[in-house]
Amino acid sequence: AHVGAAHFTARCARRVDDDVGAATVDAGSTVVERDGMRFQLPVVVLICNFPAPEPGAPPLLSWGNLETIFHEIGHAMHSMLGQNGFHNVAGTRCPVDFVELPSVLMEHFARSPHALALFASHFKTGAPLPPELLRQRARRRQRYAALDLHAQLFMSALDQRYHAAALDPEGAGRPGWSTQVLARVHADPMFGCGPGHALFGHVENTRWQARFTHLVGYGASYYSYLLDRVLAGRIWDRVFQGDHPSEQSARDPLNRDAGERLRSELLRWGGGRNPWTCLAAVLDNGSTSHREIEAISRGNRQAMLTVGTWRLPDM
Repeated sequence: AHVGAAHFTARCARRVDDDVGAATVDAGSTVVERDGMRFQLPVVVLICNFPAPEPGAPPLLSWGNLETIFHEIGHAMHSMLGQNGFHNVAGTRCPVDFVELPSVLMEHFARSPHALALFASHFKTGAPLPPELLRQRARRRQRYAALDLHAQLFMSALDQRYHAAALDPEGAGRPGWSTQVLARVHADPMFGCGPGHALFGHVENTRWQARFTHLVGYGASYYSYLLDRVLAGRIWDRVFQGDHPSEQSARDPLNRDAGERLRSELLRWGGGRNPWTCLAAVLDNGSTSHREIEAISRGNRQAMLTVGTWRLPDM
């Protein structure tokens, strides 16, 4: 079976010097010592399944491929830098609502002229990527942004319907029940697919849900992609100043201080600290009001209302 892009943590990064029998473990190829503590070195595997090139042709990446590998690198960074005392909360083993935050943030770097200037060049001449080509790509993305948002909302709603407590348990045991649920979501006027609408209506005898692999690992939490897109956009704007740099600041998205803030306040904790506390700490760099930071740090209804006022970035 085809395996899409994914990251796997073969060995997480965690503290090991306080384990039972740790005194007999020497620092070596799998253990490093830092600040008087020992941590096991992580092993992270990326599977991207990019198309093979034609014989004799170079393995060039499409824009989609590039964004995919940056997305998966975001997960890998989380796994490698998320070091704490327990393997079950190391790296990406955090609340599902926030697990896509580092990976979605890395997608911004895949579209940043500053980051692309480090490696994007013509494979024959070595000429850098023309800025106009990047602007054309951005305009095309914005042109279809509404369709992308519609698709994400549809998949989030379908995921919720399948995992709802109100779902008929007897109906769920009958053949074809998941397709019936799919058809009802397609017909929901909330998605512009009801009577009189022609936007991606249900097609009889099709079972698209069989391709929706996130139904398994993200049960009832697929909405986290949209939530984390908003959170990542806020960090990108307020910490890395990628889309709207202030005239007074000389910082760019590759600023070391911004990267260290992300590492120390969010990535290094994995699931070992309340993610709302991590989010508030990352944003608390003077670009966000103290009142907003206080609201976010509580992680309650007011925090969600605050996030609801943030923009969904143009992806």
